[in-house]
Amino acid sequence: MALAGFVGVPGFLSLNRPVEAECLVVEGWVSDYALEFAAKEFRHGQYRRLYTTGGPLTKASYLAEYKNNADIAAATLGKLGLGSNIVVSVPAPEVKTDRTYASAVALRRRCEERGEQLTALNVVTIGSHARRTRFIYQKVFGKGVQVGVLAVREADYKPSRWWRYSAGWRDVIGESVGYLHARLVL
Repeated sequence: MALAGFVGVPGFLSLNRPVEAECLVVEGWVSDYALEFAAKEFRHGQYRRLYTTGGPLTKASYLAEYKNNADIAAATLGKLGLGSNIVVSVPAPEVKTDRTYASAVALRRRCEERGEQLTALNVVTIGSHARRTRFIYQKVFGKGVQVGVLAVREADYKPSRWWRYSAGWRDVIGESVGYLHARLVL
């Protein structure tokens, strides 16, 4: 029984529960294949706006044209055919911890400042980060906003055999601790 629970942790964390929404949010740090997924999701859904979130780059910022993950994701989505009238970059401030929380707060503030009333949104993220992402966005936006999540499958390891990959251990254990931390602190 304990072994089944241990093996099934990625399935619990990789929540995939979208809601009917007009806004799609993409965590800007995700890989290109997740941004490709988000572009397809936007085109096939009933969305009117796509927000990209994320904080400052922590590596190669002196060499990069863009200085934060939100802008990089927005530019990538532009290259994938989504226009600047659809994609809105919402950079988050630099923080040492709780980056997803900072991104969600930045998005909420941006919407409040512009008088945009969100009733529902879906967030695109990677695999085992999904449950924590949905929890955090729901906490930040409150009960008046439905928050859905779309978990793009992790490419660095097979979720069904995550324990065979060092990337699987780092991701699953790290996200388990991160989810527990969010539940206890927020």
